[in-house]
Amino acid sequence: PWAAFHRDRELLDEIDKDLERLYPTGCGDYFVDPVVAETLKQVLFVWCKLHPDTSYRQGMHELVAPVYYSLERTAVPAHDR
Repeated sequence: PWAAFHRDRELLDEIDKDLERLYPTGCGDYFVDPVVAETLKQVLFVWCKLHPDTSYRQGMHELVAPVYYSLERTAVPAHDR
């Protein structure tokens, strides 16, 4: 269990390092928001756990960020459904 814990911690640290460098043009401080950063981290972490053959590669955050941004910006609020 400790070995798995440390592997997961290393993976989360690697994802954190990449997310700290995420500043797409035209998004302002959107990705600096702690809630957004934590959500992206969890999405990437779960994807990596579900796909251990690929796991995490540098730059994956740049693929998921515009998808998340677009989905979040175009989502219909629950009270409007």
